[in-house]
Amino acid sequence: MPEEKKKYKSYYVPKNSEPRSVYQLEFEEEDGTTSIWKYDKKKNPNGPYQTVIKYPPGCNFYPDKKIPKTKKKYLNPKTGKEVSYARAKTLGLV
Repeated sequence: MPEEKKKYKSYYVPKNSEPRSVYQLEFEEEDGTTSIWKYDKKKNPNGPYQTVIKYPPGCNFYPDKKIPKTKKKYLNPKTGKEVSYARAKTLGLV
């Protein structure tokens, strides 16, 4: 029986065309939070193995809860960092 010839051509496929196994996606929300989803197919083939959420400075997690002035954090406009009540008072922020 004679061998049949292949009807398709074999092409060289470079190795970088394989699907990525390690990558991360970054999402920015309307309120300023940034969430980073990290994927690694070896660690978890079904979804992300780690999520990191970064909140903007001065984010209030409990808007309805009344917090005393001395426990609040205040945003320093010159440095962009949060400071305590005592430091905010000396800077004239309160």
